[in-house]
Amino acid sequence: MFSKAVVCTELTKDSDALVECVGSLATLGVSEVVLTYAVDIFDYPEIALEHMRNADGEAFERQAGSLERAGFGVHVEAPLGYPAFSVEEVRRNHGADLIVVGCGLPDTLEHPFPGSFSCDLAHVSQTPIFVAASVRPREGARDTYAGAGLLERVLVCTDFSETSRRAFEVAAGFVEAGARCFTLLHVEEQGASQTGFAAAEYDRRDTVKLARLKDELVRSGVADVEIRIIWGSPAEELSARAASGDHSLLVLGTRGA
Repeated sequence: MFSKAVVCTELTKDSDALVECVGSLATLGVSEVVLTYAVDIFDYPEIALEHMRNADGEAFERQAGSLERAGFGVHVEAPLGYPAFSVEEVRRNHGADLIVVGCGLPDTLEHPFPGSFSCDLAHVSQTPIFVAASVRPREGARDTYAGAGLLERVLVCTDFSETSRRAFEVAAGFVEAGARCFTLLHVEEQGASQTGFAAAEYDRRDTVKLARLKDELVRSGVADVEIRIIWGSPAEELSARAASGDHSLLVLGTRGA
């Protein structure tokens, strides 16, 4: 399904957990990883330069070594600039067909949707984006990810656009890799009518669309498919679910041209 993935890191020990879970991507065909730390020189130039001084040091060696031991061919990149554009440029230069980011990590990855790296990346990237959702850690413990269970509970976010359709098809391909539990989520944006006939009609229409997607998964052998319709801010709802620990992986469509 995929061959080369860009994996975004913060070069922290907490982000080691994201790197450790990448091994499960081998079941999707990934054999090469481009470990990427995007240095944001616009918002926090002093912090960025400090991180840049450490970019070729212990953190890169530790994380790259972990990926190599998992059997991947590894490249490392530390591009300077605006992170979303930098990561997409790295992806193009390496011919990668997947981008992986984490939820629950510090700084740019802490809130992966509103006004953030992941949200911006979804606007510029031309490939699927996987958000590896964090498992609830014990108090005082570092963030952890689903690891070998990355495909255990997949959340597919859809707005019924053509882009979302492509993301759904990617997620449906996980069935061959062993995925057996899916949630199909549509968030109806605030601002649309939420009262009376209009709201009921929105719900009816969207339920029919989600049911069709569910039927496709069921026909492919998936027994556990939940459909959810929520009224609210899509960015806030998706961010909350990514951090909830209820899902192991979120699949986002992208809007890159």
